[in-house]
Amino acid sequence: MKQRFSALQLLKLLLLLQPPLPRALREALCPEPCNCVPDGALRCPGPTAGLTRLSLAYLPVKVIPSQAFRGLNEVIKILIQNTKNLRYIEPGAFINLPRLKYLSICNTGIRKFPDVTKVFSSESNFILEICDNLHITTIPGNAFQGMNNESVTLKLYGNGFEEVQSHAFNGTTLTSLELKENVHLEKMHNGAFRGATGPKTLPCRAMA
Repeated sequence: MKQRFSALQLLKLLLLLQPPLPRALREALCPEPCNCVPDGALRCPGPTAGLTRLSLAYLPVKVIPSQAFRGLNEVIKILIQNTKNLRYIEPGAFINLPRLKYLSICNTGIRKFPDVTKVFSSESNFILEICDNLHITTIPGNAFQGMNNESVTLKLYGNGFEEVQSHAFNGTTLTSLELKENVHLEKMHNGAFRGATGPKTLPCRAMA
């Protein structure tokens, strides 16, 4: 006698035979405690005890609003990567993150240099990585003031930068600065490092 399968049994069988999701789709899941609205806003409200790392990749959001990470006082690392739909990070999106040591914003569709002036991190050796954002054309004056009062490393490579404005690095103590692979960068204002301490050298290859 032939065995008959119910609709539910067939559905379970199909799910078992389904191949695993591609890596990009697996990572596109919105992590807790965040809310990721497709073509909308990303919000990750706190406080969340024990949360020290937040990885946001391949998400469908278009905007990160002001105070999106409010209350995440224990977060050490935030990675925003491979999110091409992201167009805008509102001023004040990164506010009062006292333990933050690493912030990465790479391979997005944002049009303006993100506001990091209200991070107010108290950690030393802070690292900011902004890379492969092809629509950002300018590093504005005072772009990093208020981010951190200790030593910082800036990795600003592979972007669409055309200009670095006067006082861009004002208020920073630079351990290291990378500006490599910014192939459109033509204008570095004479006062770009006014108000900054370091770096001691800026290799010519950094802007080519």
